[in-house]
Amino acid sequence: MSRKDGYSEEELRNILGGTRITSEKIDGKITETLLMIRGNEVDHRRYPTRNMYRDKKKRRRGFRRKMARSFGAAAAVLLLAFGICAVNPALAAEIPVIGSIFEKVRDVFSFGRLPQDEVVELTENSVDGGKAGEADTAGRFQTGTKMGDRSRESERVKSVQNAGFTITFTEYYATDQAVYLGVCVESEEALPKLAVMGETGYQLMQMHVKQKYSFREDVISSAWPVEGIQEDAHTFVGIMRIDYERIRVDSRRYEEACEEAERKGEPLPEINETTRDYWLDEIEIPEMFEVDMQIYRIWAYSSEMAGKYEKSGEWGVSFEITQSSEGMRSISVDEVNEQGIGIDHIELTPVELSVHTVETKGRLFYTAVLDRNGLALPAGNAYWSDGGSKCEMMIGKHDISEVTVYICDYDAYMEIDKTLMTPGEYREELERLALFKKEIQIEKD
Repeated sequence: MSRKDGYSEEELRNILGGTRITSEKIDGKITETLLMIRGNEVDHRRYPTRNMYRDKKKRRRGFRRKMARSFGAAAAVLLLAFGICAVNPALAAEIPVIGSIFEKVRDVFSFGRLPQDEVVELTENSVDGGKAGEADTAGRFQTGTKMGDRSRESERVKSVQNAGFTITFTEYYATDQAVYLGVCVESEEALPKLAVMGETGYQLMQMHVKQKYSFREDVISSAWPVEGIQEDAHTFVGIMRIDYERIRVDSRRYEEACEEAERKGEPLPEINETTRDYWLDEIEIPEMFEVDMQIYRIWAYSSEMAGKYEKSGEWGVSFEITQSSEGMRSISVDEVNEQGIGIDHIELTPVELSVHTVETKGRLFYTAVLDRNGLALPAGNAYWSDGGSKCEMMIGKHDISEVTVYICDYDAYMEIDKTLMTPGEYREELERLALFKKEIQIEKD
């Protein structure tokens, strides 16, 4: 696997991982852990952020250290930015073309090209009765037309300005798994050169956001990454992916218990396969919902700086999301071996494939998927629940008419050096390590 600026795509995803917990307290420590990882102060294999079972293997020393390990996955969406910058009004004038951001970054975005006919433009909403093209100071938006609908002239969504930064959301694509948002960030001052990362050579920014969703009573905090490109010294454009798994879990009861335990000087409660359902509540995400987002910090890694580039401010936006139903399907597999390891089903969207595994308790597993040509699908987030996990894979340009799924012991998988392996050598290692293997034919919908 290729390396760019010291990290392969797989290493970044393993470092960042996936979790369903959304907490500023947890996320803050995870960010510190990521910085240590990037500074080679810790071995990333000691912090496998893809799971919540890891906390069973070792006793944590203190709350924050425990959170960094058990929920290190929250860093998945915690590593980098929000963005597309267009500081120059002349450049901004070029952006109104529907889908322009998605098209600009399609070759570097990990999930590949988004279905153009299902992309929805975000247009201005005059909430105060003003003329079309105006919006209130909160930057409220409404959904607009799909890309294929040219019945009216498209309008540039109103930008939100603060602290020398202009942030613009231009379009979105929503599946039953995630929302993809086109974002433009423009800076009055020159930005440092952002680091190039992953196998596709994308650049990253991260945006810390307080969010209020219409299907939840509470306000949650997240740090969402944006993969994209730095167009010039002042402009970054990219795609933010909001994973539903990170916004569907209500962890308030657990966080309150932790605060109470800290006040009393008592041990903090642990989340594992036995206690998870007690502490965390699952929330169903509707096909249509509204979201208010208050962005308060932006930061990114630069190849020119030892640390990170950071900017604080206040940027507020609101809009509606409607999921597309095109290309969404579930394929039942329902196969488990004598060890209790297997696959329940897989979920497909036009841009991602999720494997829902069946796993034995008290042991950590890694799921890898090869396409028809024996090439590995890049791994996204992984979410563990009682009795199994959901492992997200990025389809990109891969031929998934046939896929081979391998479920391996996590520690054994992490011991192999995948850096310079050819696809053939990688497959041989998977064949050797696999505790469960399944070839699945996927017919075109």
